[in-house]
Amino acid sequence: MNKTFSYNTIIHKARKKLGLSVNEYCIADTISRLSNNIQFPYCIMSKQDMADSMDLTRQAVIEIVQRLELKGIIERNVTDGLRTLPVWSETVDWCKESLQVGADCKESLQDCKESLQVGVKKDDSKCKDSLHNIYKQVDRNKEIDKESSFFLLSQFLKEKINKNYPKIILNDSQLIKWSRDFRLMIEKDGRNMEEIKKVITWVHEDSDFWYKNILSASKLREKFGRLYGEMEAKDKKKSLVKREGALHYEVKKRPVNI
Repeated sequence: MNKTFSYNTIIHKARKKLGLSVNEYCIADTISRLSNNIQFPYCIMSKQDMADSMDLTRQAVIEIVQRLELKGIIERNVTDGLRTLPVWSETVDWCKESLQVGADCKESLQDCKESLQVGVKKDDSKCKDSLHNIYKQVDRNKEIDKESSFFLLSQFLKEKINKNYPKIILNDSQLIKWSRDFRLMIEKDGRNMEEIKKVITWVHEDSDFWYKNILSASKLREKFGRLYGEMEAKDKKKSLVKREGALHYEVKKRPVNI
């Protein structure tokens, strides 16, 4: 008999990293927890039971399961049992450890504050070392994946800038900072990767003004709406000129009847 439960714990950092909606995450979490059986490592909870426990329709659950399969989060066996793939557990476990590090850091910071407040000067150097290590550890946990689309966009912008300004040196730490701006552009502003690349290319290859001003991802994000509008307007103008030129050429080619 399949066990049931009445709650899911959502780790939003893992959810975003896997690219899942809240409902998709809850279904994947349900499958993961109900397939944790050595003898039969598959979830056999019915789609209707899942739907009832989450206030969804059965059809909605079926569609979510299909999307999770396409994203490589779950798989099914020949009897329609479901289980999560390693990418799920690896991502969720990593994020749980990251959260624990954050909790440990907070506790260590509090210890240091208490030590300083009571005036124990001999412990000051230890606190400073502890704080230094804590901040280093937190920074590592905030690193951007260099295989992510955000970092690839940072590299793309760097290449375009260096074509016009080869002496500008941009290191990985700068690209990681830019990656956070690109993450906001995609996740918060609703931009997509192709339109961002299109605007970057236009700015640094076709614009006589903006290539001198758009030298960072933050400035690109700030001016993106205006840049996109100007790019579209100039593209339309080029297309119109091209059509008029082609029409003029066709008129000239027509023979004159005498």
